Amino acid sequence: MLGDLDGDGDNDLVLGNGLANDEVECVFVNDGTGHFSDETAARVTESWNFPTASLQLGDLDGDGDLDVVVGNDGIGHGRFNRVLVNDGSGHFTGRDLVFDYFRTAALALLDVEGDGDLDVVCGDHDHYDKLYLNDGHGAFASATWPRMPATLDETAALAVGDVDGDGDVDLVRGSDWKIATLLVNHHRQVRAPRLPKLGTQWAIEVTATPGYATAAQLAIPFLGIAPAAVSLSPFGTLGVDPATLAVLPFVLLPAPSGIGSSQVAIPNTPVLAGLQLYGQALVLHGGALADARFTNVLRERVDA
Repeated sequence: MLGDLDGDGDNDLVLGNGLANDEVECVFVNDGTGHFSDETAARVTESWNFPTASLQLGDLDGDGDLDVVVGNDGIGHGRFNRVLVNDGSGHFTGRDLVFDYFRTAALALLDVEGDGDLDVVCGDHDHYDKLYLNDGHGAFASATWPRMPATLDETAALAVGDVDGDGDVDLVRGSDWKIATLLVNHHRQVRAPRLPKLGTQWAIEVTATPGYATAAQLAIPFLGIAPAAVSLSPFGTLGVDPATLAVLPFVLLPAPSGIGSSQVAIPNTPVLAGLQLYGQALVLHGGALADARFTNVLRERVDA
């Protein structure tokens, strides 16, 4: 894993210890010309030395340097995942991440809540995947239930990105023996449990901080018949054509569920069959308008 560990502007190297016992993760320092020297003994203070299954680099405690998250192999033993905390000069001290001692084959660092710090997902090959939330200072607490699916997926790889364009990060899991899965972040989300059908009420569900909302929130849903991609800072990207946009009644998202819905009457008019609808919402996360953010865009075709 490459990263500027000592803050001198070049990429240094961290290596896991594979299946070796009684060896710490290795730090190789770049001299600036691509030549590396092993400075592990001088730079890594670690009291537990377990076989490494995965590594990630990121600033976990918000001090501007790169820390190291170590996913341990855990086969046959209880081996806690570890964090090597950087003192800013590329010297590291080990501590437990949290109570996680399964075979962590993959790690992902991502800001799942949009609060500006890096949270950790442990892809545990032989157990449920885990989510640990950062308090902003590098201390973590489990938020696996109810935020992660209760499935055993033999996770072997994780990839992070905003797949639905709603401004929050989603997760793709690769598995050894099962189909790869997409985990959509419902921190801000619109969805429709059923297709819109002529002559029926169509429900649009809006979620924001679902299951962990600490206060009621409001959402402004809207529909249109054409897509768009209009950047409106700081709210995000408007994905519905303003020329066709119709604003629906406000939706209350009570705490702690963070889930509400709006009903749309679909006229029983045959000419509407096959019409493509585009839905989105503006979620008012706090008291200030500047905290509002757009959700993803819902795309559904009217069914006869």
